[in-house]
Amino acid sequence: NPEAKTAMEDAGRRMFSMMVIYEKLYRSEDFRTVSSAEYLSQLLDMIREQFSTPGVRVERELADFPLDSSVLFPLGMILNELITNAFKYAFVGKGSGTIRVSLRCDDRGSAKLLVLDDGVGLPSEYLSEGTGGFGSMMIRALTDQIQGTVHASSENGARIAVSFPIVSSCIES
Repeated sequence: NPEAKTAMEDAGRRMFSMMVIYEKLYRSEDFRTVSSAEYLSQLLDMIREQFSTPGVRVERELADFPLDSSVLFPLGMILNELITNAFKYAFVGKGSGTIRVSLRCDDRGSAKLLVLDDGVGLPSEYLSEGTGGFGSMMIRALTDQIQGTVHASSENGARIAVSFPIVSSCIES
């Protein structure tokens, strides 16, 4: 059954993002915090390896600051969902494209994860609060879990921004 196969692959990718964070936490000094840039960069590499779309580039600009596991787990799952969706849907009918991922923080105690692509854009139901599929509902729930906000727009592709509070200091890399 193709639908069951897709559902199992999606669940496997979500589990994979959790395995990466467990490995990073195990190797961390306090078993609680991990470098944001190191974790998200490795996660992006692993997600990229799962898709055979040679014309799609993934660009990243990741600030490096420590994040607590209570934020990293949901943030990793959000990024996994957004990147997976971009690979699966953004470039249908196009031979190539670019996915851009940035993580920035400020001196006011907040950070923003931004995922952009130059693909076909988001369906209108994705942009409406309370609608969309399981993935968009999961992104909203995980964003709520980290006391953040999510904003999606669709101009020249998709743009999803997740803003959330942080307690660590920010070091741009």
